[in-house]
Amino acid sequence: VDEPLLSVGDNIADVASVYPNPTNDVLNVNIPSNIEIESATLVDVLGRDTGLTLSNGTINTSNLANGVYVLNVVTSAGTLVEKIVKQ
Repeated sequence: VDEPLLSVGDNIADVASVYPNPTNDVLNVNIPSNIEIESATLVDVLGRDTGLTLSNGTINTSNLANGVYVLNVVTSAGTLVEKIVKQ
């Protein structure tokens, strides 16, 4: 009865937002100011890092090829994983 619940980590999707999706050039990542971002990566569907960085809440995707990518943001409150479509 008093067993701890198993989980794969905290998910902050309830308090964070990523927009616009699909995107053409700039992707906005909105995370509350009381949550510290530890790392952010944008990878393609094959798992290769695109090398793009999150700066001031935005990622410039204008040089990416059209397709599907995965954004992984690790924060002090948990992890945000979002599928991103680049048009």
